[in-house]
Amino acid sequence: MNFKIILSILLICTVVIPSAFAQEDTIPDWVKGIAGWWSEDKISESEFINAMEFLISQKIITPSIVTELQNQVNELQGKLDSAQKRISSLEQQLSEFGTIPSDVSDVSEPDLSTEKGIAAAWSKDQITDTEYITSMQKLIDEGKIAPFDGTQDEYNPNQPIPVWIKNNANWWVNGGVDDDGYRESIIYLYKNGILRNSLN
Repeated sequence: MNFKIILSILLICTVVIPSAFAQEDTIPDWVKGIAGWWSEDKISESEFINAMEFLISQKIITPSIVTELQNQVNELQGKLDSAQKRISSLEQQLSEFGTIPSDVSDVSEPDLSTEKGIAAAWSKDQITDTEYITSMQKLIDEGKIAPFDGTQDEYNPNQPIPVWIKNNANWWVNGGVDDDGYRESIIYLYKNGILRNSLN
């Protein structure tokens, strides 16, 4: 039973139910069925209200049901609060691990003239994977990045980039790894054919 249904029944019961109505221990299944039809738009709001008024007039819905529904609302609210705290905790952990960039401030125009500027813009999603590879390749072609040793797979700059490489770029920008640690990511891109040595 969702919040809309619970709160609607609570409102109807609170306004209309006389205090002399008999007590019930449980909500009949067919009462829940009416609420379900309303939540699925199988009956109109006026039909739902009419059904609730009938249940009240027949003393099927009583003050004890209001208490039960209130308990359900409190229980659901408690679960919601707990889930929100868990989400906040996970976001904090991700931020500490560098998956969510937190220490690099946004800039209107990313600096793509240096390797670190490119890495910073990419880690903040200011440029796409394709733009990252294109910018890095330009630095390689201009001789601003040292050439690579060893062989590489067939050149294909359009293939997907592993997520860990973007995380590594974020850590490098924020001091989490040194230059050599980041260089390993670039070597990986070269060996897998995503980057190539300068053609000059």
